[in-house]
Amino acid sequence: MGRSSGTAGRRLDNVARRAYASPVADLPRGTDTFVFTDIEGSTVLVKRLRDGYGDVVEQHQLLVRASFAAQCGTRLIRRATRFFFAFANEQ
Repeated sequence: MGRSSGTAGRRLDNVARRAYASPVADLPRGTDTFVFTDIEGSTVLVKRLRDGYGDVVEQHQLLVRASFAAQCGTRLIRRATRFFFAFANEQ
């Protein structure tokens, strides 16, 4: 349903996998902050946007990745519209 399957989308997925695949040694240590995200009402959006939903999800993923990477977040999990990031707290 609506997921972009073009070359640019595949290229972005490959770049993102490499950029956010952190070895255990790179994970934050000590007191950390964890962030879980999701798109609220995504089931309703799928029904309303139909084929356009994939574009919305792609933009959501780009914004979340860019925002959290700018704050040195480490992506632990991404599933569809859900993300789980960890941030090291400065002491």
